[in-house]
Amino acid sequence: MSVLREIAQKVKELLDDLETLEQQEKTTDFEYPFEIGDTFFFIDVVGEPAERKWSNYVNEKHAYLQGNIFKTKEEVYKERDKRELLMRFKQFRDKCNGDWKPKWINNQERKYFMGYLAESEIYVVDYCVQKNVLNWFGYFKNGDDCKRAIELFGDEIKRLWVDE
Repeated sequence: MSVLREIAQKVKELLDDLETLEQQEKTTDFEYPFEIGDTFFFIDVVGEPAERKWSNYVNEKHAYLQGNIFKTKEEVYKERDKRELLMRFKQFRDKCNGDWKPKWINNQERKYFMGYLAESEIYVVDYCVQKNVLNWFGYFKNGDDCKRAIELFGDEIKRLWVDE
């Protein structure tokens, strides 16, 4: 009987391994939108589009997965502008917030964020206490700082995220 148990245990382990491999395959099986010889663009070190031909090299695949390869120059410029805006916004927000970080387990603490109402084309400042809505721009300790961020960055945000 112990031989049967050993075989059953081995089969169970193999089935578990197979399930793990299938899950990994699902998460790593990724289709790239380029064929060998297709032109693609990437952001060079000074933020300008650089052009290459797709060779299906592993470094190209990694760059694509990191969001650094694009089909058009226009996509490069837009992504560059988004990244730059996010950095400036983050710097502004962090300066406003100082050492403050949202404490999600504290349901008395307000965490202010901005939203955009498409139907009326206006920005709003709202807050939450427990639910992290995982927004691009993070949270402010004070609602007035969030309003100021909208004044400073609202037009750019609309151009780069809302009007897509």
